[in-house]
Amino acid sequence: MSYLIPLSLIGVGSADVESLSSYVYRLAHAHGVSVLRLLDYAFTWYSEKYPERAIELGQFRSTKDLSILVRPNETTRKIVEILSLATGRQDLRCGTFLAFSKALDRSSGSFSNRMRWCPRCIFEWPAYRGDAYFKLAWSLTDLTHCTVHQLKLRDTCRWCGSYQSKLGIRRSLEHCCGCSETICGGIYDEIPIDSWINNASDLLECVDLIGHDRNLEFPSDAISRVLSEILDKAWANEDEHSLWKIMPRDDFIGLATGTKSVSLVSARRIAFQLGIRLVDLLEGTLRTTSDILDREWTRNLPEPMRPRQRLKTGDRDAILKRLTTEYVFLSEAFPPSLKEVARQLEVSVGYLHYHFPLQAQEFIRKHRVYLDLKKQVQERKARAAVLDFFTSESNAAISKSRKNALRVLRLQTYLPKNLLRQEIDFVLRSIQAGAMNK
Repeated sequence: MSYLIPLSLIGVGSADVESLSSYVYRLAHAHGVSVLRLLDYAFTWYSEKYPERAIELGQFRSTKDLSILVRPNETTRKIVEILSLATGRQDLRCGTFLAFSKALDRSSGSFSNRMRWCPRCIFEWPAYRGDAYFKLAWSLTDLTHCTVHQLKLRDTCRWCGSYQSKLGIRRSLEHCCGCSETICGGIYDEIPIDSWINNASDLLECVDLIGHDRNLEFPSDAISRVLSEILDKAWANEDEHSLWKIMPRDDFIGLATGTKSVSLVSARRIAFQLGIRLVDLLEGTLRTTSDILDREWTRNLPEPMRPRQRLKTGDRDAILKRLTTEYVFLSEAFPPSLKEVARQLEVSVGYLHYHFPLQAQEFIRKHRVYLDLKKQVQERKARAAVLDFFTSESNAAISKSRKNALRVLRLQTYLPKNLLRQEIDFVLRSIQAGAMNK
């Protein structure tokens, strides 16, 4: 008998498989508790049942968004292990990208930092299947639009702008964790893009495999085996120079020998350049390949696969002239940050530090002084507003609780919540101290 409700992972056996992040939210809702309370129960049960493998929940509590539970790392692996034992469900691994863990190096940029969804999918699902959920594929940053409705994926509530990251109790996944309104609101205002190209079709093929096979594990030497086979074939045909036109020689040999690490983005780039399916590359097979005839076609890589271009260095004399004239003038009233200066000059921050260290330090100093002054002005404004709220006779009929003060002053001043909380605490302590002295 399972410790937790044996809730099924939705969409197993297809590319529409549910993400583990979504599953944890639904499991917590089924038990009527918050996500943290559910995981606390599961971790405690696991530690008592398997004391030799006991782990702490503290590390997980530091996360800001449950979306990280799909990434191919140790945290995801442990959560899958615990929940699989607690629920008796053996297919939860299908809701993660753990299949990439051995074959690929760290690929955090390939996975969204927020829960994302298609508003029309969320709107339609409850009508014919009962539960809304978040697909595993929506966690991929290169998948920008729904493959069914061609609508851009959202990561914030239309009504309140909240991310769906709170770990407390929520009504359901179709309702915002901030304002409780439906997260599919305004779907009729959104227009599908007319001409749509799915630049993540290769990734969706991987998700389909993951959704079908709970034990899928791409081998650690798969990519090097494929490239070695291609390299051997090229050498046998005395055509290795054709490979160097597609990929730099040192990079290719480093990948073929396994001395160069591969992220998900670079694996996609390699597969595209060599005319190989991404899944074949990750599985270490050459079942299908286009055996490229035109070596120049790889010049036009899809946007998500293109290597980052280095910023141009520019003309040092021209940059120095701009730094000592227009930017010095602009910096007197509203000193820009060094990052903003670098962006305007189309160079990197490191370039400014290296070539113009004195000017760079001066921009940093002025911007820091400007931020300090701005902070002082905000603190004075916040303190004056808090004092007026608690002492003004015009506010006599208003509740003087901390929570109400924060709510009212936030709407009046638009100042940061943390700053208002700080000043509310300071003013209330001062008022209490004055009352005691009397």
